[in-house]
Amino acid sequence: MDTTTETSAAPAQKPNWLINRNFALLWVGDVISALGDYSFSITLTIWVGVVLAKGQPWAPLAITGLVLTSSIPMMVVGPIAGVYVDRWDKRKTMMVVDLLQALLVGILVVTTFFPGGSLPLGWELGTIYAVSFLLVATDQFFNQAGNTLIRDIVPQADLPRAIGRVLTMVSIGTIIGPSIGAPLFVAFGARWALLINTISFLVSFALILAIRPPHHEAASSASGEKKRFFPEFSFGLRFLFSSRILRAMLIATVVYTIGTSAVSSLNIFFITGNLHTPDALYGFVAAALGIGSLIGAMIGSTFVKRLGLERVFWGSLLAIGICTLIYARLSFFALALVILFLIGVPSGTLNVAAGPLYFRVTPRDVLARTTAVRVSVAALAGLVGTTLAGYLDSTILINLHVNAFGVVFSSVDTIILAGGVLVVIGGLYAMRNVHGAPSLSETQAAQAPKKEPAPEVESAPEIEPASEAEPAPAAVQVADSPPSEESV
Repeated sequence: MDTTTETSAAPAQKPNWLINRNFALLWVGDVISALGDYSFSITLTIWVGVVLAKGQPWAPLAITGLVLTSSIPMMVVGPIAGVYVDRWDKRKTMMVVDLLQALLVGILVVTTFFPGGSLPLGWELGTIYAVSFLLVATDQFFNQAGNTLIRDIVPQADLPRAIGRVLTMVSIGTIIGPSIGAPLFVAFGARWALLINTISFLVSFALILAIRPPHHEAASSASGEKKRFFPEFSFGLRFLFSSRILRAMLIATVVYTIGTSAVSSLNIFFITGNLHTPDALYGFVAAALGIGSLIGAMIGSTFVKRLGLERVFWGSLLAIGICTLIYARLSFFALALVILFLIGVPSGTLNVAAGPLYFRVTPRDVLARTTAVRVSVAALAGLVGTTLAGYLDSTILINLHVNAFGVVFSSVDTIILAGGVLVVIGGLYAMRNVHGAPSLSETQAAQAPKKEPAPEVESAPEIEPASEAEPAPAAVQVADSPPSEESV
């Protein structure tokens, strides 16, 4: 009986909001981990700045130490993690990291049981810095493994939706996490906030344990093959910079990051100085950006479906840059909040497009290496932008006050204006160079398993005299497939 008619007549199923069971487990684990992480971050900041360094002239330096323990591992450990994550089983890597991080935070929990003052201040601060550094360092392995795992468990067509769901969770975590952490610390001290973060890692471990990824997830590299770090790392670098799209995305991201980090580092001075707003209202700045990013993450997949990944990528950069240029010339706080919200929306759509675009043009076996380098370079660009903005504002442009055709330019708004110009330049560069990525159907065809044709059976082969063996024909290389590491 022909079942073609029955199959075509079957009603289309409504898309699952969390796509499939595996992604749902990963997403719930990420939600719990994000809440714990952001709560943990605010707990450490209050613990160090308000309790341990209370009334000390070196309190700002102590907070700077926390910032360094977050930024240095991203730049140093990230590229190293990428090489090893490409070798290892992604799911098992994430589970091991969860257990290690639970153990690390547990060490801090133990210190809270010591009576106040029984531990030397230097030992207490040193323990906090060491745990913070190791948490961020191990996070590099977890994040790179998670990127590849998402690609493995989510169909290509659903990747923009999946990235949007993850970014929605991150945006919610940035709003709720600190709101939980600060009251917990004030009411119960550091111990309970740290315990909650420890439990979040264990819950994440259990959820990832329940994930059943595809079979090829068990090994990214051929078994029994001796691997060396530097050849693998250099191969990832060469692949990243030899791909026109990946190279262009990296350059655009660096320019964008330098511009936006310069803006964010001076934003408090712009709000209080140029907009004449009390610093007590500064929290609304993060809220406006966070709500905008949340909405952008929620609607990003819709824009991707209508405009394509490349257009959403460079269009988001241009929108952020133009809004930043407008923001630099404002003088009213309420209008500034509106523009910050508008900056947040394309920030969300940018990330929704960037992730699937990277996945589409990067082979699975080098995904962690190239992503780790990209994250490390972006972190370095952020550090450069922040340092450069602070240096210019405090030295060369400190007394800047120019009136040009009735428009007044001061130090802070000029640097923010320059940051907006950089973001626009990054968007224009991406518009010119980020195009020609493989279509969804081409990507799916390239990733589909290839079946070798069955050998032809000859009915009566003739016996011929012994002759010199002919070499086997070389395997046909798939068009646009990346070179193997051995051939480079």
